[in-house]
Amino acid sequence: MSPSLLKPAAIKTLRERLLIGPQISSVPVPVPVPVPVPVPVPLPVPVPVPLPVPRTRIHLRRPSFIQSRILISRHVHG
Repeated sequence: MSPSLLKPAAIKTLRERLLIGPQISSVPVPVPVPVPVPVPVPLPVPVPVPLPVPRTRIHLRRPSFIQSRILISRHVHG
């Protein structure tokens, strides 16, 4: 009877130790959580910067196509 009573007592102490363990480890866990929060904030800032860049490229490409068509039409009519 005595060894059977010691076994559950040891198990209880182990369970208590396990319960105390995660509580201590859970304290530093929320500390790094706010670190990734400001990371996505600067991402939308550079988004409007490249928007005007492709617009200028499109404007430069459009006259090139028109000029090529005018040159082709001149050669055909000539």
